[in-house]
Amino acid sequence: PILFNSEMVRAILNGNKTQTRRVIKPQPTLSQSSGFNWKGHSYGINSTYKGTIKNFVDSNQVCPFGKVGDQLFVQETYGTKIRSLGGTPHESFVYKADNPNEIAYYDCKGMGYPVRWKPSSRMPRKASRILLEITNISLELLNNISEESAKAERIVETIKGWKPYQASKRLCSSPELAFKLLWEQYKGSKSWNENPWVWVIEFKVIQGGDQ
Repeated sequence: PILFNSEMVRAILNGNKTQTRRVIKPQPTLSQSSGFNWKGHSYGINSTYKGTIKNFVDSNQVCPFGKVGDQLFVQETYGTKIRSLGGTPHESFVYKADNPNEIAYYDCKGMGYPVRWKPSSRMPRKASRILLEITNISLELLNNISEESAKAERIVETIKGWKPYQASKRLCSSPELAFKLLWEQYKGSKSWNENPWVWVIEFKVIQGGDQ
């Protein structure tokens, strides 16, 4: 499983998000003599910086999200609703990304009840509607995000500047700056300056939309 908030889910379903960055825990250290050191293991220095990164990423079972080709089911905020099909109660799932203002569902007798939104972390596999396939895994220091990667993180261009997809944030002069503000929105005002190592997970949607 992999968790996304409602804004991110909407961006994935609309094709505006094909990457996600997750802080590596605990943080690795990089040595000129032994490469990356993480959880008591060294992963070897290479003749190039990219090669040293590849040594770490290619190690089996290092990335907690899996490896290229693995599938991830998306966990998101969801609820249930009950309706009558031929007189038989039928439970179906609703998603806050689609129905942020929905306040009620109806049972088989036509009675209305509030939707009880459940946190994404509690979503079972059967309730998930989005399946992703990992197409690439890398790691980088957060501040090193490129313009193209920022765009893949749902940063879109408007007539007057750059902003997160479907977000009412102030416009920025570059995709990278817009992503910085988006990161700080979720992680806190000091999070960008901490410049942690992050997993960069690239993916494609192989199942998505209404169930």
